[in-house]
Amino acid sequence: MIRGHRYKVLEKEFFRFVLAPLEAALQNAYAVGAKDIAKGIQSIADSFRGGYGDAIEKMHSGWSTAQALVDGGGMSMAAAMGK
Repeated sequence: MIRGHRYKVLEKEFFRFVLAPLEAALQNAYAVGAKDIAKGIQSIADSFRGGYGDAIEKMHSGWSTAQALVDGGGMSMAAAMGK
């Protein structure tokens, strides 16, 4: 939902198609081709989508651990979160 309703799986294919006519110019100027640039764009898009999910999972895990310390160890929430 962060990036809207797009065809996320087609980003790499789209950029590879669009940049293919510029292959020689890209290789000459940057020593990188359309395929590699499209792969890089796709990895950036994937990292945004996956990164938020990973962060949420880590935060939930930390919260669960702190809650277990409060419930099982008689610790205050502030102390459990600090630990």
